[in-house]
Amino acid sequence: LYISALLFVGAILIHLVTLPVEFNANKRALRQMENLELLSEQKLVGVRRVLAAAATAYVGAAATQFNDKISHGHSPSLPRTAASS
Repeated sequence: LYISALLFVGAILIHLVTLPVEFNANKRALRQMENLELLSEQKLVGVRRVLAAAATAYVGAAATQFNDKISHGHSPSLPRTAASS
């Protein structure tokens, strides 16, 4: 039980560190593309959308992992067995 709790806290800490790093990397990449005028304004609109979708995916993955751990590792896509209930 203690090991699983420690692993759970470790996973949460990894997400808490990784998410801001990813968001910052997205912002810096976009700023660099704008400063170097690598893309037209129309293409930058698409880049912003892709980076926003990537950020949403990071948050969704973190939330899903957190929910799975809170649910005692039960995956919502798999039926519960009598042993896991």
